[in-house]
Amino acid sequence: MDIPKPLNELMEFMCSFSKLEGGKELYGELDKFFQKRMETSPMVVFAKPRDGSKIHSKELARACRTLWNRNHVGKDPFSTEMVELNLLKTCEGKPIFKSWKEYDTGNGFYYSVYCGHSEQQVFFGILFKEEKLDPEILDYMVRYLSNLESIVTSFSELKKMEDLAHIDDVTGLYNQRKLFKDLDQSILKHKDYKEEFSVLFIDIDHFKSVNDGHGHMVGTHLLHELADLLKKVLRETDMIYRYGGDEFVMIIPDSNTEIAKIVGQRILNAVKNNEFTNAKSEKTEGTESFKLSVSIGVAGFPSDAKTRDEILDIADKMMYEAKEAGRGQVCHAGKLISG
Repeated sequence: MDIPKPLNELMEFMCSFSKLEGGKELYGELDKFFQKRMETSPMVVFAKPRDGSKIHSKELARACRTLWNRNHVGKDPFSTEMVELNLLKTCEGKPIFKSWKEYDTGNGFYYSVYCGHSEQQVFFGILFKEEKLDPEILDYMVRYLSNLESIVTSFSELKKMEDLAHIDDVTGLYNQRKLFKDLDQSILKHKDYKEEFSVLFIDIDHFKSVNDGHGHMVGTHLLHELADLLKKVLRETDMIYRYGGDEFVMIIPDSNTEIAKIVGQRILNAVKNNEFTNAKSEKTEGTESFKLSVSIGVAGFPSDAKTRDEILDIADKMMYEAKEAGRGQVCHAGKLISG
């Protein structure tokens, strides 16, 4: 039996694809397949909240964010207007979960194709082709990606078990050894996909006085409380580590320093508006509340640094500049932002 060429192309792709890590590696392979084999435009990948059943489609569309090929947004065929329209079409009606949607502009066709999901988000790619794509190809592709997702999930569970060796006992965050490993991986990803990333170096202001005045048990408890608060500020893809003492580091993937500064300001405000409490023990009568502040340094790769040690060093120096300028601020390249 003769197999139609597009379907044969898809079968070859599925048989040859061996990268089971998900994320950017998967999007990169899908992008190549659609462009080279199906002759489409590049694919831009977005994430939207998974549980959007009670959110109006316009608000849900506004909550979508770009995960892959952000540099194509604003250019033909992904003008800002067309991206907004496609996001709205994607968020309308039946959820794009293990499915795909088509939008006919009269001058060509835009497609939203499911690319995977996490506990909180659904990932989908948007692409354009002047001629209509074979719906059978898209059906098979989505089915393949759904099956691949279960394999990726299994690998993710194994990875979580491996990560337990890199957990800080006090805060429950990743430790310094894991930070170095992930920074090296982020630099390799930049070489492969030209993806920028940023580092935030965070230090608690006047933390020594807390330890000296209230004891290390209270200090340890506050470190744990702050770690929990920082995790709530993060996106799913962001990573946070306890660097040592009262110092923390964040890696913000797929971001420039402007985005990192916004994250930093969000952290400043979250810490400033939070009421921390002391550790409960037999010696503690009632509870005592604490107000804390942090100083944050920002550095970007490759805009500010070219190596792992360099980006950490620059972010650390910016953090100290924030402290010297009065604490409770974000600093990048000598410029300060207050919470």
